[in-house]
Amino acid sequence: MGPKRMPKVTSLASSSTSATAPQQRRANAFGPVDPSSYHDFDEAMQDGVELEEKGERFQFGSKAQRFYDQAGTLYARAARLAATDPTRRADALYNASRIQFLLATQFSLPPNNLSLLVEAVNTAEQAAQLAPPLIDADTADAPLPNPFTLDALTHLATCLQTLGEAVQELGWPPQLRPPSLLQRQSAHSTTPALLWQEASALFQRVADGQAAILKDQKLAETASVEQDESDMLEPEPQIPQQDQLGAPEEDQDDVYGYTSSLVTPPSLVETLLSLMACFISLVEVAPSLPELQTRNAAAEQVAARVHETISDSMTSTGSSADGALLASSSEEMRAKSGELERTSLALRVARIARAVELGAEPAQLSNELESAMQAVHDWATRLVAPLAADQASQVRQDLDVPTLCDVGEAGQNLCRLSLRLEPAPNAVAAIWTLATLSTKLYSQALSALDTASRGGGSAAVLGQANTSTPTSRARCRILLALSSFSLFRSHPAFEAAGIPGAMGTRSKLIDNARLYARKAATEIGLGWILRPAASRAPTTAVQPPPGGWESLSLEAEASMHLLRALLFRARFNAAGLSDGAAAAEMQNELVQLIQHLIQLRQRPIQADLTACASSTQLAQFMYGQGIKTFIDGIVDDHGSNVVQDEIPWWTELLSGPLAQAP
Repeated sequence: MGPKRMPKVTSLASSSTSATAPQQRRANAFGPVDPSSYHDFDEAMQDGVELEEKGERFQFGSKAQRFYDQAGTLYARAARLAATDPTRRADALYNASRIQFLLATQFSLPPNNLSLLVEAVNTAEQAAQLAPPLIDADTADAPLPNPFTLDALTHLATCLQTLGEAVQELGWPPQLRPPSLLQRQSAHSTTPALLWQEASALFQRVADGQAAILKDQKLAETASVEQDESDMLEPEPQIPQQDQLGAPEEDQDDVYGYTSSLVTPPSLVETLLSLMACFISLVEVAPSLPELQTRNAAAEQVAARVHETISDSMTSTGSSADGALLASSSEEMRAKSGELERTSLALRVARIARAVELGAEPAQLSNELESAMQAVHDWATRLVAPLAADQASQVRQDLDVPTLCDVGEAGQNLCRLSLRLEPAPNAVAAIWTLATLSTKLYSQALSALDTASRGGGSAAVLGQANTSTPTSRARCRILLALSSFSLFRSHPAFEAAGIPGAMGTRSKLIDNARLYARKAATEIGLGWILRPAASRAPTTAVQPPPGGWESLSLEAEASMHLLRALLFRARFNAAGLSDGAAAAEMQNELVQLIQHLIQLRQRPIQADLTACASSTQLAQFMYGQGIKTFIDGIVDDHGSNVVQDEIPWWTELLSGPLAQAP
């Protein structure tokens, strides 16, 4: 689950808005911003918001990054200008942290992205400390939580959650100091698990605060209904006009003060789903079977709470007389219900996978796997079912890409887990069936994201077909999943089990894996890697694609998947050919890609807006150490017994052409 975007706020309280500020100076459209020239809080905040909105219009590239960076500078300046005003300072720090988080996740590369995430955590914590504190709802006469405090804590939790994911992938740089809230826990190292635990505790506090507000709203609505019913029975007393005008102003104020995010049942559900995502991450790294059960039970309790919240909301909405409100709320909650179903499936698969890794009892695992596979099989069958005869001519509008991909991924993972447990022949047939269904799900998702097809394009964004965009990256990941799954389905166990659909298809599946991997590379602008490599490596720094580390790491991942597909093709398919020229062509394609990877490992990557800021170490990490990490991931995902024929091929490559210099 990706981090949710927090709203901009221009004030914590209505009394400190910039509506009465003096005439604002407009920020320079493209030139640098001098924060020292700002001496007024409202002016710095106003121009910061303006620059951030310009960054949003560009979305990608150096101009967007420059505008966001300038906006963050002005928010930081505003925080200093409001040093004696906690309300305004909290506002500015909150906005500054949002910008740091955005730059870290969408623009910066390692190790700068980790440093920015730590800064975002520290800045968000400062904002949360300045906001009105949350008091336990069980405390007598506890005030309702301040919505800004809920926003600040949600953002802080999201920063911690994302930092944990980044550390899980990149490790913790030894020179980087941990966030200030972790420095107080000297007994712990900065691990992904610790970051996710801190995030989950914050999400829990936010959820409790949101629930308290919703409970108060429900009581107020009930009292209002009772009052309306009473008014229908008794004549309304006439209040003198002067008394109406003389009513205390504070009684007319909103009881919650300035609301930066509206607290609704869907917002509570979203917080709980974020909490579930933290628990799923903790399940995936559970150190023991007892701890795995504890974390899984906590996640299931949250899932039950989400289900209860959705059911209560649908029931209360159903009694509404407002038809438009009823339709809108019902549709939003149905979407949340679907997200809960997908998240619960991800939790189930993560728990089984971790139990396999921790050496749980094989007999019990087999039963759990069989049950989970049947559930995914039934769900996938519904998703791939053809339209009714009277709808055949219509464009299918129910292709929900997240659902198709999540169910497909669950099927893929369960198939891998089942095969590594060396199942009986009849169980191998069930694996093949689910693998085929999961492939269809990915194919449907790919079709739904095809902007050239009829009815497609709903998820498209601006950009050329070979430019890295959110849509092209999504298509790339789907194509890589199809490539990986084609190699999985080519495993000899399926032919050995005598499965009709698997007989004689191994060579074709390996060819398909290559085609999918080539298309994936083309989707994100790596078409040049399919052509012969230059005799000498270029010396200019590589320009990273839009999207920061996510895009750059996806490029490396696509290269590795293509390498694996070509390795299978050159080692297995070529061995069965009588045509020596065709076999030589397969081997030559593999050699050319290896040459590209060697050159990429030697070529620095531009890591900042300035041309002189380039990193050879990052290139080594991606295309040197990254190859070993990719191979380890294959073994972890499939099991060494499943990929035992493949391991010698990699060993030969790593000791030969891809061997790193000492």
